Amino acid sequence: LLRRVFYWVMKSKSPEAFLAATLGVVLLCAQITEGLGLSDTLGAFVGGILVAETNYRHQVEADIAPFRGMLVGLFFITVGFALDLRLLVTSWATILPLLFGLLALKAAVVAGGCRLFRLSGASSLQSAAL
Repeated sequence: LLRRVFYWVMKSKSPEAFLAATLGVVLLCAQITEGLGLSDTLGAFVGGILVAETNYRHQVEADIAPFRGMLVGLFFITVGFALDLRLLVTSWATILPLLFGLLALKAAVVAGGCRLFRLSGASSLQSAAL
């Protein structure tokens, strides 16, 4: 169905119509999942996957490229607004040790992987510190 829709839109030879159809698919999927009680973000993700599975994925990528920086910024702003800062303040005694534990685990895995690939100890530690 989606391939037919994009084929019909591409026949119009209007880049604006193509971009509108792409965004429409993503927003429609977001609305459907939200209506089902799921996250609208999940729906947008599924919509993006559906669009990526069409024959027009390269055209979509080229059309969306100018907006990439703005969309990444919008994503992080949205995530920031979704944070419950009261939870961070009230649960800091639990969150802080978990955070440091995850950072230590990440450093150990990276350093171990570097040593596995025969990097020097200093290079392994530098990589682990990143």
